[in-house]
Amino acid sequence: MSLPMQILLRHAGKQPPAPGQPGIFALGGNGVLERFFRDSGLIDVRTRVVRASLRLANASVALQMMQEAFGAYRAVVSDLSEAARADAWAEVADCIRQFETGSGFEAEAEFLIGSGAKAG
Repeated sequence: MSLPMQILLRHAGKQPPAPGQPGIFALGGNGVLERFFRDSGLIDVRTRVVRASLRLANASVALQMMQEAFGAYRAVVSDLSEAARADAWAEVADCIRQFETGSGFEAEAEFLIGSGAKAG
């Protein structure tokens, strides 16, 4: 997820948001989610990293999913001309081909799962 975002940000001439700022990785910095929960008054705060495999037919299907389902990606390049967006997405397509195997597209994803209880 981060490699395509880095490519799109570069094409758009934008910097990634700092940890804790809005964005698809906003809560991923060390301790950010835990602080957010505690600052919101939650107790017994716990986080856990969960890894999952993303398996699709091929990189073209993965690219289509990124373009259609991931609004954060589209937003990054929304101000670019149609040709510039096409160039950015073409570079993303080249990048994600590295995750194609003999059985299709396979990439690992990492999710940060958090929980807390309301005090009192």
